[in-house]
Amino acid sequence: MKLCRFDLISSPGTVRSGVVYSGKIYETDGSNPVAVHEASDSRLLSPVGLAPSFRLFEPWVAGSDWSTMSEGQAAIADLSFAYLNSATIVGTHTELAPFHTSDEISFKPCLTAIVSAFGTNVMPEDAELHILGVTLANVFFARDQNRIERMRGYPPSRSHDVGIALGPAITTPDELEETTIQDLGGRRYKLIVTATVNEEEVFRFDTDDLPITLTDAICFASTTAGVRSGDVIAITLGEPNLRSPLKSGDEIRVTCDWLGTLASRVG
Repeated sequence: MKLCRFDLISSPGTVRSGVVYSGKIYETDGSNPVAVHEASDSRLLSPVGLAPSFRLFEPWVAGSDWSTMSEGQAAIADLSFAYLNSATIVGTHTELAPFHTSDEISFKPCLTAIVSAFGTNVMPEDAELHILGVTLANVFFARDQNRIERMRGYPPSRSHDVGIALGPAITTPDELEETTIQDLGGRRYKLIVTATVNEEEVFRFDTDDLPITLTDAICFASTTAGVRSGDVIAITLGEPNLRSPLKSGDEIRVTCDWLGTLASRVG
């Protein structure tokens, strides 16, 4: 299933929940069907409201050492993440606020899990039970501020306050069975994620190449504050090859055949 939150163009601001299927949105009250809407009459919102937390794992950051991995099992002791501002999360087809603090804005496509239930010290064999589903995230950041933070040894948090796009919907694990590879690090998805800026492809990534899995990330995240329903766990897939920083009017689309398209526009 593809779970979503949405409102109707004719009734903006009234948040509804439902399932996306075959060009329609089937509205539910959480368990029972309520109505059927044409996708053209609806507007998808972030599939999570105000997330309790947004954790960003960046396995590609210089200095990360994955030499101790064995047969796809991530070296959990080497993992780290940053907490980002979940109040900046928006849904697909959303215009981001204009960038006033930096002229060097870029983005990082992410493979993302939405947590389904509370857990602390989650074991690998139990981690998949804590995944409600998988979606895309696109984390926008200021390159100049990011360099300063890393140089000073700070986690990359403030530089990512530019905005986070999430969606378009939450795809439940059963719908991804054909893409699943099981290894010692847990369920691994073989998905191709691409990104375009103004219809020009600037990024392509096979998620099978990730050095960690979403279950690795959930296990590690749960060892401190724990994880809870609605938490967002994102793993960056790298950075796009941009000819120049993003500017007002740019259209950014992150796409995966199995997860949909997450579109954003710079204000």
